[in-house]
Amino acid sequence: MFRSIVLRTAYQCVRLYWRIRRPKTYGAKVLLVHPSEQTKVLLVRHVYHPSRWTLPGGGYRPDRETPLEAAKRELKEELGIIPQSMRSLGELSWEVEGKRDHVTLFVATPPTKARIKTNWEIQEVCWRDYREVQNTEGVGTLVKIAIDRHYRKFTHSSAT
Repeated sequence: MFRSIVLRTAYQCVRLYWRIRRPKTYGAKVLLVHPSEQTKVLLVRHVYHPSRWTLPGGGYRPDRETPLEAAKRELKEELGIIPQSMRSLGELSWEVEGKRDHVTLFVATPPTKARIKTNWEIQEVCWRDYREVQNTEGVGTLVKIAIDRHYRKFTHSSAT
């Protein structure tokens, strides 16, 4: 409880800093697809932003690591998962909360017998069918974009 209050307060301070300094930030997020149920994706809720479901991942410094290295590091830190392979879903850039955000999206599948072990940043995780996620309140825009980019080929090819 105390930790989540501290993290939320720190998050609000960082948001104020972003509005003043307008920094350029870099992030990597991963759409994890269930190894045996290909329509299920993993969503997380971070302690510092508990009202929003999002993808695992986080920030990185481009002078220290690549987006792929950052995505792998974040999966290991947040969920204890090391995926066998990852594929890029592209990059996005926008201005949010006063910062210029650049995010690289990836898709990966955890090993079949992988056990998810959350760290202190993660409040909750759940597997959800991607078709339900598109209409679920409280799901971040990045989740919907990643789902669209990954599953678009399946929905378009089955319609023809």
